[in-house]
Amino acid sequence: MLIAACKAPNGTYWTIQAWQRRLPLLGFDPWLPEHTNVELHVAHWSGPPAVLEVYPNWTYGGAWQGVFGRYTYLGVPVFGFGANAKGVPKDRYGRNLYIDTFNSPYGPGWRREAGILTHKGTGTFCHSFVPQRPFAGYPSQDLRPAAPGERYRVKVGGPGVTPVVQAEIQGLTDADRSRDPELDSVFDRVMTGDRLCARER
Repeated sequence: MLIAACKAPNGTYWTIQAWQRRLPLLGFDPWLPEHTNVELHVAHWSGPPAVLEVYPNWTYGGAWQGVFGRYTYLGVPVFGFGANAKGVPKDRYGRNLYIDTFNSPYGPGWRREAGILTHKGTGTFCHSFVPQRPFAGYPSQDLRPAAPGERYRVKVGGPGVTPVVQAEIQGLTDADRSRDPELDSVFDRVMTGDRLCARER
């Protein structure tokens, strides 16, 4: 995403990043002009940027794959205090994370899977790659397949005027099922206090 970056004489940092934030979800090809917009994000900050943790896991008793994680800035969870029915934050604190899947049942390359909010109070999040119905207004209302991929990529805007951050991880295979206790241990550590994600476990 990086276009340009520099460190100013006063020790602060500047970046310009390009980001396709408005891609359609559930692996659909763009069909509206705004879907292919490239947004330029200018950031100016000092100190470390926000930290985005992302991990894979098996969900719903091992039936599906998912990702979970936590978003923090200077050790403090990043979250908003309200959102509308479509998940758009109602304040300047809320952040949507955008999840992409690579070489999945949607097709080759990177495809946008979802846009979800970090959770109030914890900055945590979770998502399962399960069959889903498209939203109203999409070109088709047919059930979309579960779309686990070879890799996953999560992007999210920084708090304040800090930069957009991204994390990329490897997807799971059947060979990773033996790692389930290890992944559960990470989930328990990272997701402390998050009751919303417990039901996907």
